[in-house]
Amino acid sequence: MAQHDFVLENQARTAFRQDANGALAALATNSSGSAAPSTTYAYQFWADTANGLLKIRNGANSAWIAVGPLDTANLGLAALASPTFTGTPAAPTASVGTSTTQLATTQFVGNTAASIAGCRNLLINANPIINQRSWTSGATAGYAYQFGLDRWQIVNSGQAISWSDSGQVRTVTAPSGGAQQVIEGASITGGTYVLNWTGSATATVAGSSVQKGVPFTLGAGSDVVVRFNGGTFSLPQLEPGSVATPFERRPIGVEQMLCERYFQIIERVVLVRQTSLTAFYGGITPFFFATKMRASPTLMNANYVQGTYNDPAFYLSERGGTINFASGSTVGDYAIYYLTFQAEI
Repeated sequence: MAQHDFVLENQARTAFRQDANGALAALATNSSGSAAPSTTYAYQFWADTANGLLKIRNGANSAWIAVGPLDTANLGLAALASPTFTGTPAAPTASVGTSTTQLATTQFVGNTAASIAGCRNLLINANPIINQRSWTSGATAGYAYQFGLDRWQIVNSGQAISWSDSGQVRTVTAPSGGAQQVIEGASITGGTYVLNWTGSATATVAGSSVQKGVPFTLGAGSDVVVRFNGGTFSLPQLEPGSVATPFERRPIGVEQMLCERYFQIIERVVLVRQTSLTAFYGGITPFFFATKMRASPTLMNANYVQGTYNDPAFYLSERGGTINFASGSTVGDYAIYYLTFQAEI
């Protein structure tokens, strides 16, 4: 094990040779040691013997990223292999005019395709730009576990989250009590997982402290709380496997629908009174959610403008609902409802 600052000082011949040999030994052993080198460089390797991981310094020289376990073949990465074919599938062709060109057919092998495919990140709104509640940066929570940005809770009442945006990346500052997301147990298949993020915040998963890019184990089927405390975090990603992969950017429309499984807004539900009979009730007005919700939701807010409607009764399911309302006695009285629904875990 050897570490060095890789700076060769002006010194006597013997001392210079010893200094150079120390630098070469550090290069040869990937700066191995139980603690990180005191002097670091962007893209520097470090064999972390305390955790049995090969790590590389990120481009900003601000954090270590785990590459893979030291005692595992290929550092736990899928080995390169030749394309594998099953059966004798016909190769696809492309035609231009009267010319037909046969295209190559390639099939991914091992777990390479699965690790590159979409929906790896179990965190929803991980780059948290979806903000259906119109939460303001720096606003304090009025009660514990209040939701601000979609899917993200402020753990302690009276604390706040704030954020800044740069280059389509949102950096959130979590308070000392934490900002957290609860991942639905149906998404947890169990096994080895890894959490990675950028920033100074510390993190816990299911109540246990985790390090950036260091694998840990989760059981199947139970809700999992991912919490960031006391610092900044951006581009967090929780995914199955032992190696952190590049941050997954899902299409914004897909991210919106994933958020709507837990929270939705229904705007401009219009109710109009058609008769002046005192005992008349306005009847049942149906509405439908844009995305099927996780469960039959709770009505969080029912604001209306114009008219004298009162005492609405709501009947809800995960797909939508109905409003049964009463009104004043004037024909043509109407209300325009603005409704918010929540089915958070």
